[in-house]
Amino acid sequence: MNFFKTNTTLFISIILFYSCAGVKNLHNDKKLLLKNNFIENNNLIKNDIEAISAKKPNSFILGIPWKFNIYNLAETNPDSLFDNWLDKKINRRKKWERFFSKKQLVKIKQQRVNFNNWIKDIGEPPSIITNRDVEITRKRVEIYYKNRGYFDVEVDSNIDTIKNKTEVNYNIKTNKLYYLDSISYKIDSPELIPLYKENISKSYLAKGKPFNASDFQKERQRIVDLIKQNGGYGFQKSSIQFNLELDSIENRYKIPVQVNISPKQTVTGDTVIESPYNLYKINKVKLFIENPFQESNNTAFLDTLYKDLEIYYKENLAYKPKLLYNIPVRKGNVYTNELRNDIYQFFLNTRSFKSTNIIYEIDPKDDHGLITSVYLKSRERYSLNFDLDGIHSNIQTIGFYLGVSGMARNVFGGNETFEITARGNLGYSPNIESETQFFNLYEYGVDTKLFLPRIFFLDFNRSAGLSNKKKSTEFLLGTSFQKNVGLDRLYLNTAIQYNWQFTPSNTFSLKWLDFELISNRNASNYFNIYRNTYDRVNSIYQKYKDFNDYSKFSNDDDDNLRKPDGVNDFTQQVLLGRDNIVNVTDYNIIDNIEKRRQRVIANNIISAVSFSYFNKKKFNLLDNDFQQIRLELELAGNLLSLYSSLINKPKNARGYYEYFGIEHSQYIKTEFDFIKNLSIDLHQTLAFRFFLGLAFPFGNASTIPFTESYFAGGSNDNRAWQVYRLGPGTIKNYREFNEANFKLAFNAEYRYPIFKRIKGAMFVDVGNIWNFQNNDIDPASNFDGFQDLSELAIGSGLGIRFDFSFVLLRLDLGFKIYDPTLIPEKRFFTNTSFNNSVLNIGINYPF
Repeated sequence: MNFFKTNTTLFISIILFYSCAGVKNLHNDKKLLLKNNFIENNNLIKNDIEAISAKKPNSFILGIPWKFNIYNLAETNPDSLFDNWLDKKINRRKKWERFFSKKQLVKIKQQRVNFNNWIKDIGEPPSIITNRDVEITRKRVEIYYKNRGYFDVEVDSNIDTIKNKTEVNYNIKTNKLYYLDSISYKIDSPELIPLYKENISKSYLAKGKPFNASDFQKERQRIVDLIKQNGGYGFQKSSIQFNLELDSIENRYKIPVQVNISPKQTVTGDTVIESPYNLYKINKVKLFIENPFQESNNTAFLDTLYKDLEIYYKENLAYKPKLLYNIPVRKGNVYTNELRNDIYQFFLNTRSFKSTNIIYEIDPKDDHGLITSVYLKSRERYSLNFDLDGIHSNIQTIGFYLGVSGMARNVFGGNETFEITARGNLGYSPNIESETQFFNLYEYGVDTKLFLPRIFFLDFNRSAGLSNKKKSTEFLLGTSFQKNVGLDRLYLNTAIQYNWQFTPSNTFSLKWLDFELISNRNASNYFNIYRNTYDRVNSIYQKYKDFNDYSKFSNDDDDNLRKPDGVNDFTQQVLLGRDNIVNVTDYNIIDNIEKRRQRVIANNIISAVSFSYFNKKKFNLLDNDFQQIRLELELAGNLLSLYSSLINKPKNARGYYEYFGIEHSQYIKTEFDFIKNLSIDLHQTLAFRFFLGLAFPFGNASTIPFTESYFAGGSNDNRAWQVYRLGPGTIKNYREFNEANFKLAFNAEYRYPIFKRIKGAMFVDVGNIWNFQNNDIDPASNFDGFQDLSELAIGSGLGIRFDFSFVLLRLDLGFKIYDPTLIPEKRFFTNTSFNNSVLNIGINYPF
């Protein structure tokens, strides 16, 4: 640790030294820009005006210009310096050439040059200010204020320089602000006048409003969108102009505005022909379907007419006309600018076509009508993919994964897609005894999905308003089996899911007939997997092994409990109260462990219906601003319980209904997940996340299934704790997998650039899990009210991100700031040392 501290101090000292040296090495005529000061009417201002300056100061992190300092570590002429060093002593060059060879010496020189260039790349050159930079910025500031209505603005500048360090002051005298006066219009296309007048209340321009150039840009775009959404095919943005008259004497700084929409201009040879804009409707829709894999020498298209849809194809029409008729454009529709995107999305959603080309033409028989022609090229009907990967984990020392997936498109002629995936995992674990084979564990499974680009059975007609929206149905069926992995689980699931995408930002899903069967075939392996739990029980056994006949539960060759029968027999004898030897504390620990074991090894039948809503808004493609909301509600077991009561099905000895000898689960589960990114500038972002989840058992169950529970910690949660190691509540970490049915989490992260593709982050994570009426007698793990919010764990730390464009590799180092497992007076800043920190490795951002 002392070595680390010494070298860190030395490195920082070198950086700071080169910071000073960088200024000293500047020529006398060079000026290093430290700061731009913008002074508006004698007041120093800080806003987005800095972004328009021609020259910006070097960046600072924690008050130090790190990038500039690193840049100064680079040599000016590394190749010449290397040659000078070789020739500084007699025969040095010859000795190096004999040792490395001339060719290798050239490569060494080039590596030095490359390393020097790399230092420059990750660094930042000194921000040298010139008089030309100052003049450019001064003019930009003038334009900036004139665009905000200060047409008489005065801007001057002065430069303060001390020992090559410069601050530039831009003094701004705004003078009078101009306001908009009367708003009039002149439109040379008669059909556009009523449309403009009906929507004039939505204008960004209004009498008495301060002049702002951005309002005119918004108004131009509003008019363009208005016209194109109401039949304005071919309308040109350049046709919209604004006439302004500045008169600061007679009109007291008020500006009359006239909105001009000129006619359409068509160039024919050297002649420009003007004609009024028309509003169009769709007169005809044509589909041209080409199957490039269909062998045919016939180049002519055949045609068929389904209602008012003309379909052209070669040889045979592979798609049902009734389903193609759902295309979101019809004869008689008013042309809108969104039609093109709706058509693209419709055929993209079918997954049957690899290209879509849309052409609009004016109907030669109607100067207010359009002919819509859609050209489609089909995908291959069948495809096959393979996936091979190596595996290493705490369960298996070495393993191999193989996945084979096949896809068939347009299965029944309605653009249906059928997918089947077979997957298998073969591995080795030294913890599993096997005398006959090296690979002693395996897992295999098959998943199938039938995708329909429509709502099956409950489909809505066009009048329901959903025809132009992206919608689909998925039929899911899957199964998997494990051997020597965990409890050798057999898993079967089947479901039908409906999806509606009403807008690009809003998606709603309904999953019904969702059935899951979970059968653990090797429950006796529990204490081999959960070794900490075994050690906990065994430590209690050691306290009482000399009493009564407890020794019968131990192994013959040592005094430890036999697995699994010895552990189970000891546990049962304690819980049945056959003696009064075990104290209350140990009794409660064993009771809690046994209840958790029963939950983990329990077989489950889950029959559920779930609803989910997803909203994501991307504010700007060029920045990191966006907002994401996910809501989910799942109801499980209600239909089975209702059916059981209607047929008077008898209950088992525990008072629960059973099917196939398994008590079916019944619970309600709800989740709320909110993510917000705020862009500070083009490279810096603040990201926030809030998560709340609750799975509440009732009716035919006293606990939720183990697979539906929540956990805390890990690279995408509270990064100061390892995954599964936080909670529930204030409980001490003696379980391998800490889980519960109630979770709260809040994350905040500041993301900033360091060196090009290397980015940094500072984060704070808050959260925990609890048991909420989930059959856990340990009061430390239960949520009893708002007072338990004091058990929210707080972690903080620093992160590094390596951006490889196609993937982002993330390293986060988390420190425990507030640890709820400690006594209240020691919870803050007790476990903040490096020894208690947690390094998380992740892919992409945590949220």
